[in-house]
Amino acid sequence: MDTDPAAVVARWRACWHAPAHLAVVHGPDAGWAVPLTSARVSVGRAPSADLTLADPSVSRLHACVAPMPDGERYLVRVAAPSAVVRPRRRGRRRPGGPGDTGGTGSTGSRERVRRVRRRALLRVGDALLLGSTRLEVRGTPEPDDAGAPRFTAPRRPPRRSRPSPPPAPTAAGEPAGRATSSGAGRWRSLLALLPMLGMLPLLLAGHASRWWLVGAIGVGAVGAVVVALVGRRRRPPSPPGTDPPDPAAAAVWAAGVGALPALAHAVAAVARPGGSVPPGAAEGAGVLVHGGAAGAPLRIGTEGVAVVGPDEQGLARWLEVQQPGVVRRAAPTRGALEPGPWPVIGARGRLGVSPAWVAAVCHAVGDALPDGALVRVLDPDPARVARAWLDPAAGLPVHLGPGPASGLDLAEHGPHALVAGTTGSGKSELLQSWVLALALGHAPRDLTMLLVDYKGGATFGVAAGLPHCVGLLTDLDAAASARALTALRHELRRRERLLAAAGARDRADLLARGGHLGRLVVVVDEVRALVEDDAARLADLTAVATLGRSLGLHLVLATQRPAGVLEPQLRANLPLRVCLRVLDATDSLDVVGRGDASTFTRPGQAVVTGTAHDGVTQLGRLTAPDAARVVAAVREAAERVRRARRGDLLTVHRPWTPALPAQVGRSAVRAPLLLDVPEETRHAPWRWAGGRLLVSGPPRSGRSTALRALVGDALRAGRPCHVISREPWPRWTATGRDSGHVIHPGLGTTVTTAEPDRLVRLLMLLAQGSDPGAKLVLDDTEAVLDAVDGATRLGTGQDLIATLLQVRDDMAFVVGTAHRWAPSVATHLTLHVRDAGTAAMLGIPRALVDPQAPPGRGVLLDRGVARLAQVVVDDLPLGTAAESAGTEPLLRLAPVPAHVRGPVTGAPAGVLAVGRGGDDAGPVGAVLEPGRPWLVVGPPGSGRTTALGAVADAARAAGLRVVRVDGDGSHHPDRSGPHDRPGPTGDPRPTEDARPTDDAEEVLLVDDADQLDTAESVALVPRLRGRVVVATTPAALLTAFQGVLGGVREARTVLALGGHVPSHAHPGTPRLPLPVPPGRALLVTPRGTLALQVAQPP
Repeated sequence: MDTDPAAVVARWRACWHAPAHLAVVHGPDAGWAVPLTSARVSVGRAPSADLTLADPSVSRLHACVAPMPDGERYLVRVAAPSAVVRPRRRGRRRPGGPGDTGGTGSTGSRERVRRVRRRALLRVGDALLLGSTRLEVRGTPEPDDAGAPRFTAPRRPPRRSRPSPPPAPTAAGEPAGRATSSGAGRWRSLLALLPMLGMLPLLLAGHASRWWLVGAIGVGAVGAVVVALVGRRRRPPSPPGTDPPDPAAAAVWAAGVGALPALAHAVAAVARPGGSVPPGAAEGAGVLVHGGAAGAPLRIGTEGVAVVGPDEQGLARWLEVQQPGVVRRAAPTRGALEPGPWPVIGARGRLGVSPAWVAAVCHAVGDALPDGALVRVLDPDPARVARAWLDPAAGLPVHLGPGPASGLDLAEHGPHALVAGTTGSGKSELLQSWVLALALGHAPRDLTMLLVDYKGGATFGVAAGLPHCVGLLTDLDAAASARALTALRHELRRRERLLAAAGARDRADLLARGGHLGRLVVVVDEVRALVEDDAARLADLTAVATLGRSLGLHLVLATQRPAGVLEPQLRANLPLRVCLRVLDATDSLDVVGRGDASTFTRPGQAVVTGTAHDGVTQLGRLTAPDAARVVAAVREAAERVRRARRGDLLTVHRPWTPALPAQVGRSAVRAPLLLDVPEETRHAPWRWAGGRLLVSGPPRSGRSTALRALVGDALRAGRPCHVISREPWPRWTATGRDSGHVIHPGLGTTVTTAEPDRLVRLLMLLAQGSDPGAKLVLDDTEAVLDAVDGATRLGTGQDLIATLLQVRDDMAFVVGTAHRWAPSVATHLTLHVRDAGTAAMLGIPRALVDPQAPPGRGVLLDRGVARLAQVVVDDLPLGTAAESAGTEPLLRLAPVPAHVRGPVTGAPAGVLAVGRGGDDAGPVGAVLEPGRPWLVVGPPGSGRTTALGAVADAARAAGLRVVRVDGDGSHHPDRSGPHDRPGPTGDPRPTEDARPTDDAEEVLLVDDADQLDTAESVALVPRLRGRVVVATTPAALLTAFQGVLGGVREARTVLALGGHVPSHAHPGTPRLPLPVPPGRALLVTPRGTLALQVAQPP
């Protein structure tokens, strides 16, 4: 017998039109009915029978019923002892007459039972007993006075009637034909007895007509009895609601009319089934529902009812169909029933219906399964769930509604499933119900589920609380979704290794050998959005679909339209198909090969293919309270299992590692970066082994922290580093960071952008090949470029960086915007990837974009491979480390001293040291050769006179005789020595040293040369052939073309003070940042430029 809802409703509709039909009125299959037409109807447990019964006491082909030629009788042949129940002739209710209930129950003493061994004849109203099942032959249905179905006997020719409207009520509110009182028969009997009572005195008086009186009294008594019987036979039926129809009558009526009859009726008081008011219950409106074995109704109040006993779910379904929401709880025993204010009734001996019957009735009346129906099918009882976990069923069977077509088994019908349906078709409800149903039958150790919801996480919000759930992935966290789905490939390899180690062919073979391998079900809601977000995920799903069967991995993919989304190889591995309502017949044909799904109008209607019962079915849904109830039952079952010391059933394997920590220190990870490697389900440390490294990110994203971690790790490994930054870095000693002067032996030059002279010097030296084994780290490259361009000329910084990229391999630099630098490097760490457009330009997968990333979180692009990374905070001392291997000492450019006191010593022979600075903060000077004058240029207050004094001290220390000329016409003692001899006031002649030697060479110092008159300036020109140092201002130098200034305009040795460097100076000479302190100068020579601080007088 086909139990598909559509086929069942078609049979019921045939019963509605047939002159008679055979209905199951009691037993495990109550509610089923088949028409009695010209064909023979077989009854039994065999699936091929026309009426298949689940009663175990019935044989496979127990009986056959066929109509006789007269159209009134039906021949039944039985293969096993049975019985026929017929109404007694005396007191029998005429079928269809007043008081008949359509055979909704046993009539007790008004029935006679006859055993049948081979065959018997049946009429309408007769019943057939097969085991514990009662079948009844019923005629054409018609409505009674209350609008309930009633069945009449067929006439010749059989009449196919249609339902007629119920009689119009009278003014008193009763239906027509009910005006006769039920006590009229008693009054007729009393009137018939009055003449006999009047004859009694005559009989007692002994008159001659005694025998005549006796005959009269006897006739009167007989008449009274006849009148009483007639009155009893014409007794009107019971009031409406006291005898509702049984399931079979309701089903045939629903198929014929398209609506259920009035199954529940209002009553005026809240009462227990026996009529007593429950304690604490107030009087009010209640209902009468049909729930007894003999047609007795049940009075149920507004607080509902609880059902206990065997087949409690069957009775609960029948009561729920009559009055939705009337059953509050259902349990097999009273001990398992939750206490409450509701009355408790036993299910033993009462009518119950199967889930398939409920689905067929709902299909007939055009409504979806009522809320609460599916939760009764699932039966979320914690004790039952715990027992099911201890002894799980083979495969993954679930029943998501009544009827065999709603039974789905991923292991048997799959191993993978495809669910299709447009918006509002019930797709998300189906997935949630499926997940919860799986959790009820299997322990977390045996079944884990990965839920992927690309609709914001609304679908599996409740199911995420299951102990079976190893993760809920949403489109709100694309990075986590990418990690988890990528880890599926590693999970495939892990399971393959387990099978190979045990020598098993598949999971079933492993279990047979005593091993264990739980199943993993991946449920994806809206796979189209997942694939469009990251196309690489489609390859992961295809790999699971191809290899998952033998490894215990299953996929349930849901989408609105699979066409154009799932590739053929993936679709070929999705044999189980569930197609809910779709907009176009072609979509239905594409999914299940038939166009029925485009005609559906109700949520939950589906076409299921790939099972043994393919066809149309009505799937149920779990309301939010029901879903929460299932999750609570699963959690309670887990607690029971734990208390029973079977905590091993709750052990789950997470197929991927947790997300990267928001902050990690060097004490936990001995590396500068911690990488997420989802395909290997691990977090891997990463070290900068060499090569060009780019670090990019917005401010406060952890760029400097990343560089410090990189430098600290390199120093611990014995690799020297030079650091250029915008802000000063702390000095790193051999034991930690402090403000002392002892730095780590592997740390070279640390310079900031506030020292452009030293910055340019370092870049130039490194570009020329100095320290080839050292790493160069640039923190904030844009600021470094600006500082270099500001100190030299526009474009110099870019040229220096380009040269460094060509000549040096070990180089790390930080930028804010990585677009122009990314093509120049092989390794790129980009922090705070918050923009999908920027990520696409840099080659970063969209799944790794995280708008809410914590500081230090980024993506490492290492030779084309993108991985999520977390910067490690270097919170440990450096420790001792040997200086980097190499023969040459490490280049350390010391900062220029802020103050220098003369005299400056330590200069090479012949060099006039005027201050300290340069690469090592040592003596800085040049050789003053004859005919090659020096030019000292600087604005007022920059220290020109002090510089001339430092030159005089150096010359005197070198044994030279100093001669000074002032430009203001007044004599000033030479501050360079204590033995100056002043000349007469206003004498323009040079002032010579007090103790010159005859053979000492002369050094001429000209201060404020711009203030000399023309004659004096011209008179000094011949002296330029000797050793001469001329001091002037930058403005005067620009306008002087003759005299002594004209002769030194192109001097090759320039001491530039105040940040002003003549235009003829060496190309690339940096400029000092403003403001320049007094005495800070650049010494420009043909050999290069050095920054220095001019020595003050001793």
